[in-house]
Amino acid sequence: MSKKVFALALILLLNWPTARAQAQDVAPQDEAKAAARDDDKDKKESEDEKAKREALRKKAVALMEEVIQEIDGLKVPENRVRFDGTSADVLWKSDEKRARALFKTATNLLAELLKEQPVQPETVEGIHVLTSETEAYQQSVQAAQERAGLRSELLGLISRHDAKLAREFLLATRVKGRDDVQGRPENLPDRYLELNLAMQIASSDPTEALKIGEGSIKDGTLGQLPNLVSALASSDKDAARTLIDDLMRRLRSENLSKSGESMAAAMQLLMIALGGTVPKDGNEPSSATASLFDDVTIGQLANMVLDVVLAPSTKAKPTGDSDDEADDFDSDGMIAEMTNLLPAIQKYAPARAAALKARIDEVEKEMSPSERASADLVRIMQNGSSDEMVAAAQKAPQERRDDLYSQAAIVEMQKDNLDKALAIINDHVTDPARRKGLTQDINRRALWKAQEQGKLDEARALLARHPPDVQAMVLVNFANVAAGKGNKKLALQLLEEARGLLGPVPATSSQVTTMMSIASLYGSLDPKIAFEIIEPLVEQINTLLSALSVLDGFEYVRHFREGELVSRTSSPIVGLSFQCAQTLSMMARSDFDRAKAAADRFQRPELRMTARISIAQRILEDKETSGNDLPAGASLTRSAGFDAVTFTSGRWAARGGLVPIFFPSLWRSRVNSTNVTIVRH
Repeated sequence: MSKKVFALALILLLNWPTARAQAQDVAPQDEAKAAARDDDKDKKESEDEKAKREALRKKAVALMEEVIQEIDGLKVPENRVRFDGTSADVLWKSDEKRARALFKTATNLLAELLKEQPVQPETVEGIHVLTSETEAYQQSVQAAQERAGLRSELLGLISRHDAKLAREFLLATRVKGRDDVQGRPENLPDRYLELNLAMQIASSDPTEALKIGEGSIKDGTLGQLPNLVSALASSDKDAARTLIDDLMRRLRSENLSKSGESMAAAMQLLMIALGGTVPKDGNEPSSATASLFDDVTIGQLANMVLDVVLAPSTKAKPTGDSDDEADDFDSDGMIAEMTNLLPAIQKYAPARAAALKARIDEVEKEMSPSERASADLVRIMQNGSSDEMVAAAQKAPQERRDDLYSQAAIVEMQKDNLDKALAIINDHVTDPARRKGLTQDINRRALWKAQEQGKLDEARALLARHPPDVQAMVLVNFANVAAGKGNKKLALQLLEEARGLLGPVPATSSQVTTMMSIASLYGSLDPKIAFEIIEPLVEQINTLLSALSVLDGFEYVRHFREGELVSRTSSPIVGLSFQCAQTLSMMARSDFDRAKAAADRFQRPELRMTARISIAQRILEDKETSGNDLPAGASLTRSAGFDAVTFTSGRWAARGGLVPIFFPSLWRSRVNSTNVTIVRH
């Protein structure tokens, strides 16, 4: 090797560690730069998304401004009330001051409307005469009904935001009536509206709910208070105990034998205390509720009830009825329920258990053989097994057998033992109409079960038994499930299949509803197709409403007044029209301008405004109802007083809706990150 070559090799060898170290230093630097570039890109994308959201928000706010400007141009005052209220609901989180002002305007106008007295029909010698005055009377009655519904609708909107404001609204819109001889207000529905409000806000504002309950005690409206106790028990036990104490003081001062409502309240409160009833609001009584009652209180309640039940020939009159019109409330009718409570009576009122047992025996002895047999059958139908019902039916009179067999089949249906239920029907039920109805119920139950379990192949086998409308609806449900699981390809395939079953132009109201459901889901999967579906529906709605306007006045219910729709539920066509307007909001985030343009194609101003409000609300919704929190494939549309959920991820917690059995619609929803629980409004 030459000296030059050797020297070069030595230099390379001596510098190798340094070069290697430099090379190792370069890699992290390059990686850091690449990561920084990615961060910058993500940041830029995030900023772009933020800018897009802000631009959409500004468009939504501007759209609401257009709506608010149009409200004063409406001729029908009820429509102005409704749009003031829905606009306030949409703007509450972004501009609470403006929203409160709109709610106030709606409240004042509605209060004035509710003061108007119905036109009285013209009569001759006590007989109504068919004149224009009589028609005016009918219209005024319809208007009064619509205003009462509007009041409930607006109450639902306000109570979502401010319980105190909701109560102020109730007081401001109350129609003061005369007091009856008992000093009770004539207009009792107001009291029940307040109690319903109290149950709605019990978890969010138990203090205000308690105030409403105490006011109801003062007025003597006691029937719903046990339900309020149950509602408060889960949120504020101290408030629940206070309500129990106040209610007990009132019950002690009442003659329960003279007030059916007070007697019912005492009986229900006793059963809640014992943990043995289901309150009317559907909530199972919990041990927490039962723990609010000590043994002394339970004993007092038991003795109050027993004072009525054990008194001979005691009659309790329903509250609010006159002496001439009241239907007697017979204490004997309580014996069946007291029979189930006998073990509790032996514990909490032992001195009177023997008397109750004797009273039960006395009532049974007074029954005729047929009455006793009928009571036995009722007990079996209420508490027996299906086998016991079948055995009892074989000994029962011929006219009662189908009742027992049908109930036995229903019991097995509820257990999802569908084969056994079908065998009972086929082997025993003789009435053809009843057989057909029960068999259809089983088929629907089987189909629903297949949907719940996500068994598409099993559902397809069952679908052949149902008409195309139902088949399409079921396929939409499965498409929702597929979308929720991220299987977009299958979801689109099922939606296309459902569209094929309906044809290009929906021919019935149920087909229109299903088509709107399809459009809603396409809104999150393929907005272009969603618009292709919904835009022709808008034109079809325009045509249907034009036809309806020609017929208006030839039916008892009028749909229009001064050229405007005056009710959202007066006919299926009207209901579908507003549902279509709300469905447009599903496409608002993907293409705001096209959604707004579609909304503007509605010929009726009320529909245009409804669609615009729905679009704006969709954009202005906070993250609790955004796509980040709803499961994939879920679509939520808000409207006055309710939410429409077209898909529920995970378990389905409700049945029914506008489209019975298969498709939940127009139900209020509570949403979390894993499940949509449906609660009826």
